[in-house]
Amino acid sequence: DDESADLCGYTKTEIENNFAPHLQVLADKMNVSIEHLMDKITKWYDGYNFSNSCRIQMYNPVSTMTTLQRKEFANYWSETGNP
Repeated sequence: DDESADLCGYTKTEIENNFAPHLQVLADKMNVSIEHLMDKITKWYDGYNFSNSCRIQMYNPVSTMTTLQRKEFANYWSETGNP
């Protein structure tokens, strides 16, 4: 549903606006620009949406936050439950 397409995760804009200091720390650690870092975050944690017509891409919130906290990329989603 278009009205709730952006409720379950983060949008790119939300990540860039709300986590800028954390993004900068990780970008500095990786010696890359913020733009390159966002491309990598997109590759790892973006790609799902909840509306075919709205097409808002959502980032996995658990994986995104864990990456910013641990300052490394991995498949964190599997840590949230039993397979």
